[in-house]
Amino acid sequence: MTDTHFPFLDHQGFESLDIDADVSLLKTLGMKLIRWGTHAVTGKRIALLHDDVASKIELIEVDIATGMLNHAAFAVDQLNIEHTKTLDSGCIEERAPFRLDAAQAHTSFVRTRAGTLIQLVQYDGHSLDRAPWDHGETALTLDNSTCDS
Repeated sequence: MTDTHFPFLDHQGFESLDIDADVSLLKTLGMKLIRWGTHAVTGKRIALLHDDVASKIELIEVDIATGMLNHAAFAVDQLNIEHTKTLDSGCIEERAPFRLDAAQAHTSFVRTRAGTLIQLVQYDGHSLDRAPWDHGETALTLDNSTCDS
């Protein structure tokens, strides 16, 4: 990414009771599918979509919507430093920094005192999950990836 100011909002994650219908609706609204993945903990599908401006949405397939997987994700350039800052500010660690191969990134999760789940993500330079407009091309769709959001 060129001339990027970190951290910035990377994507919003939402639980989906009918992921195929939700993906279809978002495509109707002009979004494009970046890739399908599999949630490593639940084994359910994940879909990552983007628009042509600056927005990404991650849909996480669930059997029962609880709100526990809904999150806001922030792209950072130094994951360990930003993760520590969030803990120092009073957030509770949900998951320490770990490698997320499907996204070609390192990531972590914290929860605010109010209960909001926050994901911090540091993408590899060649990650297709980075903002598609940073690649100077349309997004590619990958199959059989594993996500761990």
